[in-house]
Amino acid sequence: MRSIKAGLLATLAIFLYCCNSHNFVENSQTDVDRSNIEFSALVEHNGSTAQTRKSGNDWTSGDAVGLFSFESGKPNSQATVDENVNNRKFITTTGDGIFSSEEGHIPYPAEKRDFISYFPFSNATAIKEDLTYSVDITNQNDINAIDLLYSNNLKNFDGSVKPELLFKHALARLDLTISSTKFSLKGAKVELVHLLSKADFNLVSQALLVDNNSATNVTLPIKEVNGKLRAAALILPTGKTQDFSLKITLSDGQLVYWSKHKDKGWKWESGKIYTQEIQIGENGGVDPEPEPGDHFGFFETPQRAKQISNTQFVVHNVPSNSSQNIRFDANGKPQRNYTLLYDTKYKIAYWVAYPHHENYIGGTKRTNAWQYDPIVDTRDQINLKSSYKESYDRGHQIPSGDRTADKPLNQTTFYYTNMTAQVGPKMNQGIWARLEDHVRDYVKSHRDTVWVVTGAGLPDNVNEIKYAHSKSGEPSAIPTYYYKALAKKVGGKYYTKGYLLYNRDYNNQNGYEECAVPVKELEDKTGFTFFSSIPKEDKEIIVNSQW
Repeated sequence: MRSIKAGLLATLAIFLYCCNSHNFVENSQTDVDRSNIEFSALVEHNGSTAQTRKSGNDWTSGDAVGLFSFESGKPNSQATVDENVNNRKFITTTGDGIFSSEEGHIPYPAEKRDFISYFPFSNATAIKEDLTYSVDITNQNDINAIDLLYSNNLKNFDGSVKPELLFKHALARLDLTISSTKFSLKGAKVELVHLLSKADFNLVSQALLVDNNSATNVTLPIKEVNGKLRAAALILPTGKTQDFSLKITLSDGQLVYWSKHKDKGWKWESGKIYTQEIQIGENGGVDPEPEPGDHFGFFETPQRAKQISNTQFVVHNVPSNSSQNIRFDANGKPQRNYTLLYDTKYKIAYWVAYPHHENYIGGTKRTNAWQYDPIVDTRDQINLKSSYKESYDRGHQIPSGDRTADKPLNQTTFYYTNMTAQVGPKMNQGIWARLEDHVRDYVKSHRDTVWVVTGAGLPDNVNEIKYAHSKSGEPSAIPTYYYKALAKKVGGKYYTKGYLLYNRDYNNQNGYEECAVPVKELEDKTGFTFFSSIPKEDKEIIVNSQW
């Protein structure tokens, strides 16, 4: 799709189009086809963010987005929109997340432009006239088809690099799990009663104007998993509690209602996912439920009671162009690569968490593919392509050596968000590298899964934080210490082990076992809870015979 159709007609068509557009003109560049702009598209996702099948670069063949182009430096409006890129339809023909214009090539801009995009594409008149998208969630038989995404990250684009669109979820999501030990759930019907279902979404301001007269009953598709019912629904993000109720109709006609989301004060916010387990009790009502916890993410995702400001939770799945055998898990779902908690102020990740097993390890050599993390705004990262100005290493938190199954997978370990300013020869290249080798060798020799959290800590007193800088002077906080928290499961029991090292020289490069500590000690030091589903007592000791 990147190649221009051969022949005189195609060449003439491109020439005529460029002549007719005062905003987009052809401009040569050695590594980019300037006559045909294409956009790579990613969807922001974290453990508490609403998600349908659209997450990361997980698109489907034929997916289409609408695209607008505006003059940079001016308010985005119909007065500044380019007439040739005014709700222009772009599609990904193979589902690889690369979007091209469906009808005719669009050349790179000659002047700086702002881009706004959305999914799914609509040719409704209101979109083109006042940049308003009409939302209707009445029919939720396929929430993938109505899950509204928007992108407004691409500003002042000058055509010097390939453009990337970062999409966010505009709606909220409710995930339900329904179970009963007494009543049969076979043939049950699940509905949301009196649900607000229609709104107008402004693509420029991201303001949502809800139609308060649109309340209706919405039937949800359900599936049975291990004797339980699973259902999911999209909810309009009103930013406040709503009056709808959940209605479950059993096959014998018995009715069960649930509306405790009102009592809990759930304020439906865009991009958030809300989960609820419902147990239908002996009398046919909903059993008393435990208070919802703050857990999000995956088994290895660290938890924290008090959230840290200026942070972004990032999920990286195995790349879509990786080998088929590592892209998907045994259930056919995209395989996660790693997650991280990134501080956009201090420009470091507090931790990177990931499952580690032999499927991730192969014979691929280190790619050194230093690059921006495609899910984090480039303005929130520092460019470390040429390392730090000071004498620090670009220390990986998830090591390059832990992701060598193929080249695309290894390249993801070179995102700048995975780097911190780490003391070099006698830390990063010495004792820390030996510790990484030790964990990797254990995984390979035992053919077992080890869940790993690698983290970096800053001084408690912000006035004591010191900074390293990119070659262009961008600052990034220097960690004072690093740690690893490990967990594995053997015969139904979990075993854990931690390591704590400071960001300094170590003369004994093989002395990492002298730095071993219980995971509970790491929790006390960092304020994070590691492997929150593992009993506390199993994190207070180290069973050395298991490691």
